[in-house]
Amino acid sequence: MTTPALDAHLVARRGDFRLDLRLRVPRHTITAIVGPNGSGKTTALRTLAGLIRPDAGHIRVGDRVLDDVEAGIHVPPARRGTGVVFQDYLLFPHLSAAENVAFGLAAQGLPHREALERARAWLDRIDLGALAGVRPGLLSGGQAQRVALARALILDPAVLLLDEPMAALDVTTRQEVRAELGSRLRAFGGTTVIVTHDPADALALADEIVVLAEGGVVQRGVPAELVASPVNAYVESLFAASRGGIA
Repeated sequence: MTTPALDAHLVARRGDFRLDLRLRVPRHTITAIVGPNGSGKTTALRTLAGLIRPDAGHIRVGDRVLDDVEAGIHVPPARRGTGVVFQDYLLFPHLSAAENVAFGLAAQGLPHREALERARAWLDRIDLGALAGVRPGLLSGGQAQRVALARALILDPAVLLLDEPMAALDVTTRQEVRAELGSRLRAFGGTTVIVTHDPADALALADEIVVLAEGGVVQRGVPAELVASPVNAYVESLFAASRGGIA
């Protein structure tokens, strides 16, 4: 079997809550972790990003070990080579779109002018070149999402993590932006993990869906499998509206 781009066993405790999740994500694919509030989605994402140290298990990206609790290995977030797009995008309000995209490159030591040139090139790629000098407060939700995505992708990450990518959007623009995000993720050369409470996001974007509840995996599989053959009433209720809509 080919070594997956991401191979992880996440065990993390938060008070009385315990996450126990195994992920094997092939290269150039998208896995969505779906579940209600309190299921462990955010804990999983923050552990993958290095913001939470696992209590047990490991995280490997290709041949690189990012976490191995038994071996005492924990690579801090800034050195993991992982791109993260948070739920509220977390763009710096006092910086322009180009300066936001350039921020990570500048933090790595690239000269400011060169970082800005690369950032503007990225904004051109995502059809936002005309807004390079605009601050986040004047961007639409979809535009802000694209800027946040460019800020993550400009660092050429092996793994991209997205936290509730549609949550900050209004209902009227969500479907359009979801389709656009899907095309951009397909063009990304790395591997993507999305966490979301919305099954529509998972069905539209993911190659594999992992359903979480109370810190454990309820079911995993390709979207059509979860829609057609849910293992219990909870999974059935998640995807009930999509029955008949996936080939």
